[in-house]
Amino acid sequence: MTNPETPSPKNNLRVKPLKWREDRTAIALGAKWMVWPYPDPLNDGLGNWLWQVVDAAPHASGRFHREAEAKAAAQADFEARILSCLATTEGSDA
Repeated sequence: MTNPETPSPKNNLRVKPLKWREDRTAIALGAKWMVWPYPDPLNDGLGNWLWQVVDAAPHASGRFHREAEAKAAAQADFEARILSCLATTEGSDA
């Protein structure tokens, strides 16, 4: 089931991917998404790659086992922030 507020693919709309720099940061919408390796001294199994968005509210972050997974989570956060501002019908203010 799709969210009625999410634009339909038939509209040819998509969120552009974050552009990752060599320092593992991506800047968009006045915020910075970052990923970095994280030592796991507790060996708690939560993963050794952290992602975080700064200069944005609400704050979001997470830990993953691979850099690509952390970047995918950061991309999903970025897309969710953009899509939450879009509506598919006129007069939809929710």
